[in-house]
Amino acid sequence: MEPSQVLDKVLEERKPIRAITRGTAVEGVVGLGAAVLAIMGLAGVYGSELLAAAVVVLGAAMVIEARVVIRRFSEVMRQLGELQGARTTAGGMSIEALAGIAGVTMGLLALMGLNALTLCAVSVIVYGAAALFSVSTMSMINSIVASGASRNPLARGVAVSMYAASSDIRVLVGMGALTLGILAAIGIQPATLALSGVLALGGALFLETFAFSEKSGDLFRQAPR
Repeated sequence: MEPSQVLDKVLEERKPIRAITRGTAVEGVVGLGAAVLAIMGLAGVYGSELLAAAVVVLGAAMVIEARVVIRRFSEVMRQLGELQGARTTAGGMSIEALAGIAGVTMGLLALMGLNALTLCAVSVIVYGAAALFSVSTMSMINSIVASGASRNPLARGVAVSMYAASSDIRVLVGMGALTLGILAAIGIQPATLALSGVLALGGALFLETFAFSEKSGDLFRQAPR
């Protein structure tokens, strides 16, 4: 089923729209917290300690995002009878959740002083890879939400194209973080590059979350009461 067709079915009921738009702010705030910690670390304030803390916070943000998407959007797809869509959503975001848990674990070990820079660099690699794996799921969600931007087919097509850019940004950020993590892991400015990767991922998560909230809010307001 095409995203526009799924949208038409979603618009038939208010409950599925509520499920899409609810609970999308917490992970953005937590992602912003990780970005702020990374900036402080890059400024030279307790660099290694803040790096480990930022890794933990970013991992928590990814776990929260994955749980929100899996629980909310998969439920919507099941309500609409799109079981394949539900499985796709759960699969892509489950990888992100596992990556977040792994990163939190490594970040906590780093805070305890166990190979801190190496563990943080590996965490950034894991987060970058998870961001890439979740691109297809987030792209599907953005496409469905963007399809409701206008009743005019031409305007709707433009909106879909514009919102699709967020998926491209997610790919670039994921690839960038993956590259920074690898370079950090092999010993090239490990603290600086790992902090840069956390900053990119945390900032992207914050911007993406609130951009999605605004878009889905517009869709919610368009829904029939």
